[in-house]
Amino acid sequence: MLAAVCCMAAFARGEQETTVNPQDSVVDTSQISRWITELDDNRYTTRENAQQQLENVGQSALSEVARAAAGSSLESATRALNILLSWSESSNSELRIAALEQIVVLPNRPTESEIASNILADVRENTALELIIKLGGVVANDSQAPIVIPGRQQQPSLQLIINSHWKGGVDGLRHLQEVRRVTTVSLHSAPLGDEAVETLANLPQVRRFEIYGTNISREAIDQLREKLPNEVILAIRSAARLGIQGSLGMGGAQVKHVVADSAAQKAGLRAGDLITEINGEEVKDFNALTVRIAKHQPGESAMLKIVRGGKEQEVKVTFDQWGSNAAQLSFAGENRPPAQIVVPKKINLNRR
Repeated sequence: MLAAVCCMAAFARGEQETTVNPQDSVVDTSQISRWITELDDNRYTTRENAQQQLENVGQSALSEVARAAAGSSLESATRALNILLSWSESSNSELRIAALEQIVVLPNRPTESEIASNILADVRENTALELIIKLGGVVANDSQAPIVIPGRQQQPSLQLIINSHWKGGVDGLRHLQEVRRVTTVSLHSAPLGDEAVETLANLPQVRRFEIYGTNISREAIDQLREKLPNEVILAIRSAARLGIQGSLGMGGAQVKHVVADSAAQKAGLRAGDLITEINGEEVKDFNALTVRIAKHQPGESAMLKIVRGGKEQEVKVTFDQWGSNAAQLSFAGENRPPAQIVVPKKINLNRR
């Protein structure tokens, strides 16, 4: 980790220097300009003080510091860059992003610019994920293949679940455009309508959309389907949920996994059960079962005929609702661990 530049407590010739508290929010622009000039002063202690005071000022000094970093004076430009680098490690995400954006466009610092560009993308992604979680979204590791980002290592793909707890509306969905690792977007009883389609259509990294029990109309879903590449999966269901993961073979719906605290578990279904009928209608495979469930609403009941241990029996289930529980993570009924938000690396360069 790069060492922070220290401020000198004493100054040559006993001169008095103006200081600023790091918590101060407003600093006179003429004072900022004076410190910028002093970055190139012939006195070391004056240069050190000016650098520290500008670092303390933060956002209000950003534009002048950025101009100095792009300037022709090696001393002034290097010290200004060090200030930007310090801000790029700030816990204040707004200041951190702003500093990284300035480093990225520095014409005289190609190495720092390239590193900052990668870190900036990570910071924006993590900031977006934090905002999505605050708005009620659930982020989990996805079962899709890892994401490969040019020039970077493989990163785990993510599933974003927007359920009935979502309070971000359509504007909150736009944070997804900063998250390169999201490969599945699940709208599970989300309070969203047709206005969400435009945002969903502009997420090129997503490989699967689940729209279960929303107010998005069939016409809007058809529009979304037309805009998506053919390889993107668009899964549509009602809000009713059984809560199982099943095989796709013929001859019934084989239960592979039962979701904890789901309608299936409460009805006594077990892994290994074979569902052959629902309300007297034959179930040929898992997809057919999904179609039958879609005819129901949460709270409605149905009779399932199952085969367990070679014997037939009937089980009554009362469907629950997709997205009613924030812990419901997966379209397949598999509970995946929440994704970790990884803190991006810092720009590992020697500072003066």
